[in-house]
Amino acid sequence: MDEEVGIRRELTEEHGDGAPGPELAAALNNQAIWLMECGRVEEAVPVSEEAVSCYRSLAERRPDAFRNGVARSLSTYSNCLSLAGRPKPALAAAEEAVEIRRRLADERPGAYLADLALSVHSLAIDLAGAGRPDEALTRAAEAVGLYRHLAEKEPTGFRHRLANSLNTYAHRLNDVGRPADALEVAREAVGLYRPLFTAEPGTFRADLAMSLDTLAGQLEETGHPEDALRAGEESVGLYRALVGQRPDAPLDDLASALTNLSRRLNTLGRPDEALAALDEVVGIRRRSVTADPLGRSRSRSLSRSRSALAGALLARMHCLCDVGRTEDAVADAAEAVELYRGLVKEDGEDLVKEDREDGDRKDGDREDANGYARGLATALSGLWLMRSRAGQAAEALATLEESIEVSGRLLGLRREEDADADSAWRPASTSASAYGEELFVLGTQLSAADRPDDAARVMRRAVTALRRPSRDGSAGPSPRLLPALSCLATYLIQAGRRIEALPVAEEATELLGDLARRDDADQSPLPAHSLWVLGCLQRNAGRREAEETLRRAVTVADALSPVGGRDVVRGLARSGLGVHLVEAGRAAEGLAHAREAVAMARELVGADPAHGRVLALMLTDLGRLLALGSSAREEAFGVSAEALAVSEQVATAGAAADEPVLVWALAHHGLRLGEAGRHTEALDVTARAVSLSRSLAARHRAAHEDHLAFALYAYARTRLLADAQREEARDAITEAAPLWRAIAKNEPGLAGPYLDVVTETHARLTTGPE
Repeated sequence: MDEEVGIRRELTEEHGDGAPGPELAAALNNQAIWLMECGRVEEAVPVSEEAVSCYRSLAERRPDAFRNGVARSLSTYSNCLSLAGRPKPALAAAEEAVEIRRRLADERPGAYLADLALSVHSLAIDLAGAGRPDEALTRAAEAVGLYRHLAEKEPTGFRHRLANSLNTYAHRLNDVGRPADALEVAREAVGLYRPLFTAEPGTFRADLAMSLDTLAGQLEETGHPEDALRAGEESVGLYRALVGQRPDAPLDDLASALTNLSRRLNTLGRPDEALAALDEVVGIRRRSVTADPLGRSRSRSLSRSRSALAGALLARMHCLCDVGRTEDAVADAAEAVELYRGLVKEDGEDLVKEDREDGDRKDGDREDANGYARGLATALSGLWLMRSRAGQAAEALATLEESIEVSGRLLGLRREEDADADSAWRPASTSASAYGEELFVLGTQLSAADRPDDAARVMRRAVTALRRPSRDGSAGPSPRLLPALSCLATYLIQAGRRIEALPVAEEATELLGDLARRDDADQSPLPAHSLWVLGCLQRNAGRREAEETLRRAVTVADALSPVGGRDVVRGLARSGLGVHLVEAGRAAEGLAHAREAVAMARELVGADPAHGRVLALMLTDLGRLLALGSSAREEAFGVSAEALAVSEQVATAGAAADEPVLVWALAHHGLRLGEAGRHTEALDVTARAVSLSRSLAARHRAAHEDHLAFALYAYARTRLLADAQREEARDAITEAAPLWRAIAKNEPGLAGPYLDVVTETHARLTTGPE
């Protein structure tokens, strides 16, 4: 083929006028087709481009003779560009080819209708590749209609073309959500290919295998898994036979059919067979990478082979995990990550090199680079999941962070907090929402790793992403927005940033109206939980609307059925309202709510001891509220003793998040011990509270400054009551006083119940003995 093109060039130069002749144009077009079939797509593109140029030159002089040549070469060029990963220019070439052939077919249908059908069919494929499914369906239907007409007149020449167009049409129907119609069309395609295969097995084996794989996919889509498996197994068998007869046959189709077969085997509960199929796929993909017959380590075809190997490894990763081989799944995911990481790096270097050399960056290069980056993000996500399941918590979290960062770069987002600004957003709302989902997962993982500030930073970015659809008017807010706002408020609270959490909680409650209109809203605990959080923050801030919010929380929580842990939020809402009412001077009503909350928590712990933390918090609150009245001191002492016992038990379990609960319980029970005259125990218990709160504050000062302030106050107060260790008490209250003043400035409602007694304790200890 190369020799023919060379000869044609020489003849053109020797005998022509410098303009290319039809023989050279045809030879170039044939050479491009041959290069494509050999897998040398990068070389085929410029050859095909030259063929188009030659035919255009010829058509300028003799349009009637060479317009079809232009269309033919454009079709070849479109195929080359498509295989090279450049769908946009491929689509432009295909559309021009259809336009030319449509005019020719109008003029001479007998001569050019078949060419038009071929171009329309190719255009349908290119439109699908460009993400235009509705237009692709229209063109696919047109191609089927044209081939039906041709096959009626000349069955022998066009029945196989009709079958091929039906196969494409089935895919396009499925793309637009019409699987039942796609199934019928796929059945017709197989029905046409079977007799053709029977008559000429060597010619139509691959075509029948392809149509059976398509049929299997549609059977799977429409809920016929056993039939899908049978069709898939037949497809794989035909591809195996093809490879057996032609050792040089491309293995991509066999690998794809095996991948699809493995999924169907897994669906039917046959994971070992599914894994065996994927082992074979990985072997095929690995051989295509290591072979590199052209010896070009950075060729685009080899890059695609490496990408295909990475995809096979990720498919096997899931199957390995399903059969309990988690460590092997981690290894496959890690190898896929490294493959994609190398591809992203190489493509980035190539783009920079092209910019420097000629400034002509190809669209396909950018598309390939983005495709590999998307693959890297997917592989990192898979590696995170496998490492999580393997118990590799630290490695999993680092992997997830990298995955989110790669996804952000794909969307053109900045990493730091300025990504919250609208100016940082350029992606479509659906992309932003998907990115927000990923950020949501990362935020929850960071919170689980006891990194509340990082969790809040990431969750704020998630909120920005998830809020995006509602701001451009194209859709309502993401269903994940309310949970993200709720988590953000929680993480800010955990980080000691309650003032920042308040407007976040307010926005969450604004979305409750939308949630209430959903069918399942009455059984979601999230609205009640969001109202409880907001009410508590409003109480801390000294806001008068706190009582109304907390009463709403109780009302919404009471409407929940008592299943699935929903009594947790019912108890929290009641406890929050009880605290507010007692501090507002309505002790009887408030204590009734607080006691009911404790009763709910006891039932929860009886059913599931994991709820011990909730019981400890509610007992501590109830004990404090009872101690405010002189008539219930004995009951307050008993409740606070129980709160400490439960808190000790919870903290012993080892969760870092439960240590602040123990600080509160120690400090409060220390005060009750001091009031009961059991000073030795009181001094010991409050010393433990201070020690633990200092340890917490050393890890995260802002998150635990209020715990330290209260523990220091309790430490000083018990020593004042015992008239012991006055110097240590004076140091403690001197350290605590500015902390309480800062709390009172920002959160007067939180400091209010304690500020007078803290001030009094400070005055008595710093002015000397009475």
